[in-house]
Amino acid sequence: MTFHLQRDAISKLTSILPGLILGLLLANTALSADIILSNGRIYTVDTAQPWAQAVAIEDGRFVYVGNDEGVKKYIDQDTVEYDLQGKFVLPGLVDSHTHPGWVARSVDYVDLPWTPETKQEMFDVLLSYAEANPHQEFIVGGRWPSGLFDEEGPNKQELDAVIPDRPVILTDTSGHAMWLNSQALKALEIDRNTPDQPACGHGVRSAPTQQAGTPVSLHHGRPAPVGR
Repeated sequence: MTFHLQRDAISKLTSILPGLILGLLLANTALSADIILSNGRIYTVDTAQPWAQAVAIEDGRFVYVGNDEGVKKYIDQDTVEYDLQGKFVLPGLVDSHTHPGWVARSVDYVDLPWTPETKQEMFDVLLSYAEANPHQEFIVGGRWPSGLFDEEGPNKQELDAVIPDRPVILTDTSGHAMWLNSQALKALEIDRNTPDQPACGHGVRSAPTQQAGTPVSLHHGRPAPVGR
């Protein structure tokens, strides 16, 4: 008799145990979110579901992407809700100082050697580009290392000796200084009398006795010797 009672009790416990376990699991994994964005036009960058109306975020991760009705189950007393009122949401584009604008500029850009040991290495690349692109009216490129020059920096005569017939502008390795030849200075209407623009940069000029031009620097207002 005792054996049958124990067996019945074990049988009943076995039958309800899965339900108890499931209940505990559900209790520990209750749906919730720290932040909810709803009533918006949210671009997901997911080809399978490119657009959503609402999202739920928990511990910095998306736990729901869908519509306003479906996101409601993630709301609890601690949830912060934002009604986007139909506004557009795009995932964050974090620029780690990559200057994406340079990508567009690089289409017609002369890539000089990054670590040239001599100026001639740069001039050879520049001349090859000019010869391969005879119809390029304005030659833009870089980058030249300031370590190849003395404290006075580069001058326009060196560029004129390589390309005398077309404007040339070369950016330095820092991206803040520019080296121009005579044709570039002429095209930009810059001469010895052109005043510096403190907010933009400083031009280094040659002594009056020398027949040299006026360089241009984009050095955020700080002096930058880029030519004479």
